Amino acid sequence: MPIAPPTGKVTAATFGAKYTNKREIYRFLASEAHVYLPPIDNVTIWHLRDLARAERRRIASKDVQHIAIPQFEGLTIKTMLEYAQKVPAVMKALPTGEKEIEKLPRQYLANIIHTIVGKPFQVWIDT
Repeated sequence: MPIAPPTGKVTAATFGAKYTNKREIYRFLASEAHVYLPPIDNVTIWHLRDLARAERRRIASKDVQHIAIPQFEGLTIKTMLEYAQKVPAVMKALPTGEKEIEKLPRQYLANIIHTIVGKPFQVWIDT
């Protein structure tokens, strides 16, 4: 297997030779890169690829601000996404496809929004 260049950058060929499937890329991002990810069944290979390429915003696991989300009837993934669409930084951290986003767990989505937006999101939840 080729060795990464001394600059510390990894070529696509080197990465592709070592990480060949969804599970390996997920493990790399979660364990070695410490990226906050949803469960493996709720994320697509395409979103993992975009995170690995830094085409989507990566949030470090240690930086995630968890938020308790009550089970209100009107507080759905759809309403949280409507809120998130007003914040480009949040949308940059989510998958590109609408169907991919709909597969995300409610709590993961809330944590991503809260981490990026902060207190205004908590205020929005409480109102």
